[in-house]
Amino acid sequence: MKTSFFAYPVLPQDIAGTIRSAISKHNGSNSAMRLEPWEINDISGIPITNPIFQKIASAEYVAADITYLNENVAFEVGFAIGNRKRCLLYRNNSFEGDKELTNLVGVFDTLGYEEYSNSEQLCEILLGRTDFDPIPITRQINHKAPVYILEPSRRTDAFGILVSRVKKARWMYRSFNPSEDVRLAAMDAVRHICQSAGVIAPLLSEGTIGQREHNIRALFAAGISSALEIPTLILHPIDYNPPTDVRDLTKRFRHPDDIRDIVQEFSLSITEYT
Repeated sequence: MKTSFFAYPVLPQDIAGTIRSAISKHNGSNSAMRLEPWEINDISGIPITNPIFQKIASAEYVAADITYLNENVAFEVGFAIGNRKRCLLYRNNSFEGDKELTNLVGVFDTLGYEEYSNSEQLCEILLGRTDFDPIPITRQINHKAPVYILEPSRRTDAFGILVSRVKKARWMYRSFNPSEDVRLAAMDAVRHICQSAGVIAPLLSEGTIGQREHNIRALFAAGISSALEIPTLILHPIDYNPPTDVRDLTKRFRHPDDIRDIVQEFSLSITEYT
């Protein structure tokens, strides 16, 4: 039997419980597809991310709830797209959720999503889906500007040093600049990442202006590039607690000057990749 994977935040419990109920109804039907909730991958003794990534890579499709935007789910949606999986997005319209944040981020509304109010409706939507064709992905490195950077809305000293070190390493780059583009379209992210030999996704600390929308965008992009096995630099200040999915993939810095060594190491990985 073919299996698929459903990603969703553990909170609020009302939404998580509705999704689990819909999955149970779906799996109890005569569907030839079995849906697995993310909790089934919580296996004691091994990192929780390993089975999640394996399930995504082997799934027929990936479903994700975006009622409330979640950094782990953002990475998993990107990881699914990078693995050439159809990613189906759902939103519970009984909750206000993160509508405003979704509008700021872009990405998810440009991918499209369906709405539901209860487990019966969600089950019917899931069972009615027949199109699982993924977003087409074609890799062709842009050798003139092989690096892609997700820029924050405010250029901090740390980000200034990051860009300076990329330039000093003689890597030309393209970037998403929120002061110019405002919202990140999912297909633009896919296109730029597919042209890249390196992707840089800096994460911002809590309390930084624009932190939530930037980190969601950055982790979505990092999910795509990680799945495509493109060298990906996810870096953040030491006081930021990264989401579970990327905790073992990030580079931390205590002082902005630490970024110099981090970029130097990353530059070597780009050289090897190209």
